[in-house]
Amino acid sequence: MYYLKYLRHFFWERLLGGVYDAVSPIFGEAVEYDWLEPAFKAAIIVAALLLLREIYLRARQAYTRHKIWKSMEGHDVREPYTAKDTSFIEEIDVAQHPIHTLEQLKKEKRYGRIGEALAKLNRPEEAARWFLKDKQYDRAAAELARAGKTLKAARLLKRTGDYETAARFYAAAGKHKQAAAICMKQDDISGAGAIYVEGGYYEKGAACFLEYFTNTGDPPEKQEAVADRCYQLLRSSAFADALPTLQRNALLNAVAQRFRAAGRNALAARVFQESGDTLHASEMYKMDTPNPAPRNHTPPPKEND
Repeated sequence: MYYLKYLRHFFWERLLGGVYDAVSPIFGEAVEYDWLEPAFKAAIIVAALLLLREIYLRARQAYTRHKIWKSMEGHDVREPYTAKDTSFIEEIDVAQHPIHTLEQLKKEKRYGRIGEALAKLNRPEEAARWFLKDKQYDRAAAELARAGKTLKAARLLKRTGDYETAARFYAAAGKHKQAAAICMKQDDISGAGAIYVEGGYYEKGAACFLEYFTNTGDPPEKQEAVADRCYQLLRSSAFADALPTLQRNALLNAVAQRFRAAGRNALAARVFQESGDTLHASEMYKMDTPNPAPRNHTPPPKEND
C-alpha cells in the first residue's frame, strides 16, 4: 500500500503538479479557482490515454497488414475474367510493389520480364544483368549503354557478332582504333576511314579511303555515297590541313572521279580543281556549260527595185 500511495503522490502531485505549475502563468487570475488544477490534470490524463489508444490501433493495423502480406507471399491473385496477357498488370505491380513483383518473377524464372521491369524503373545496369541471363544480348548492351557502360556494351556486342553496333559503341567510348579495327575485320574500309578521321587519326583515315577507292568493286551508287562522306570530312579544315599535299590531292581526285561518274559535273569540276587537276576540271566545266544557241546566218531578203 505504501508503494501505491507513493506512486499516486508522485504521479498526481509531482508529475502532473509540476506540469500545472509550469503552465499556470498562462491562466492568469483563473489559477485562484480550486477546480482548475484537478481539471487540468484530468485533461492531461485523458489526452495521454487517447494518444496511447491511437498508437495501439496503428500498431495493430500495421501488424495485421504484415500478416496478410506474408500469407499472400508467392501467390499471384487475379480477378476472374482478366486478360491472359498480364504484362500490363505486371507493369503496374512493379511500379507499386517492386520488391514483391520482382521476387515473384525470379521464382518463375522470367528473367527477360525482370530486365524490362528494371529498365522501366530506370535501373539500367541491373536490367542489363537480367537481360544477359535471358540471353537477350542486344537489349543488355542497350541498357549498359544507358548506364554509361558504353565500352562494356561494345565488348558484349563484339562477342555476340554485332560488329557494326560494337564499332559504333567503341567509337562513342573514344576507342576509335578498336572501332576501326572491327570495321577492317568486316571489310568496311571506308567505315574504318571515317572512324579514324573522327578520332583524329587523319592520315590513317585518308589511307583507308584511298585503299577503298583503289580496290573497291562496289556498285557506283555505293561508291558515290562513300565519296560524299569523304568529301564532307575533307571540307573540315582540321582533316584537310593535317594531310600531306600529295595525299590530300589524291583523295580529292578519287572523290571527283566518283562525282563525274555520277553525272555531277559541276561538283566534279570543283573537286578536280581543288585537287590541282585543272585539265579534268576544265573538261567538267565545259561539259556542264550549256551550248549557246546557234545564230541564224540566213541573209536578209533582197528588196525589189
